[in-house]
Amino acid sequence: MLPIYPNIQIMTDIYVQPEFDLGKCHNCPRALHLLAELEAAEELAHGMADTMLEIPFDEIGNSLHEAMQPYIEQGMVVNTAGQHIESLDDVTTTIREGLLTHVEEQDQQADQIREQLRELLDTCPDGSLKMRAARNGRQVIVTMCMSGSIPDGEHCEDTHTTRSTQ
Repeated sequence: MLPIYPNIQIMTDIYVQPEFDLGKCHNCPRALHLLAELEAAEELAHGMADTMLEIPFDEIGNSLHEAMQPYIEQGMVVNTAGQHIESLDDVTTTIREGLLTHVEEQDQQADQIREQLRELLDTCPDGSLKMRAARNGRQVIVTMCMSGSIPDGEHCEDTHTTRSTQ
């Protein structure tokens, strides 16, 4: 406690609430698969954004500008990455916009996965289904998703299978 403010405590540990509480779906292979996809998409987007911040745009822009300057001075239109380049600002702007587009695409993919996971969890009445079977001294345990968001019919889906010798 601080001596001046005896009723105020300093918080030393911070707990971050996870975005999704899987609850009854904590061992659902579909939910776990979507959660892993979401983490991968978010890591990729953050990694791309971090990389974008580390790129020496001035150096790249100067190099490209030097290479294109003779053509620009002659009044020729230089086309790089589908953009008309007429100045150093155009070069760096084109590079930044291209990278930003990739980051935004990853963010959109993460949003789509997040929505799929929310729908999966919202439409699941009782959690995943676990089935056991044994034959010839081998036991198999299969866990599968029972969410209402998965349509009826025959199809392949994510399952978790454990095999063991009895």
